[in-house]
Amino acid sequence: MGSSTQAPSISGEVIFSKYCNSKDIMDLFCIATGLPRNTTISLLTADNCMVSIDPTMPANTERQD
Repeated sequence: MGSSTQAPSISGEVIFSKYCNSKDIMDLFCIATGLPRNTTISLLTADNCMVSIDPTMPANTERQD
């Protein structure tokens, strides 16, 4: 039989400061899950839409409600 690897799954709500950059977010998720910091991470919304944490994403801005 071959071996398989299953990625850890975390369910919950996470809120970051507007001062966090994408590297901070990836590092914090790796620390929280105990994974190496060079691990590829995919974030999904509740309806399975991909959330970008790519280093080229724009900086966080305040919401204008």
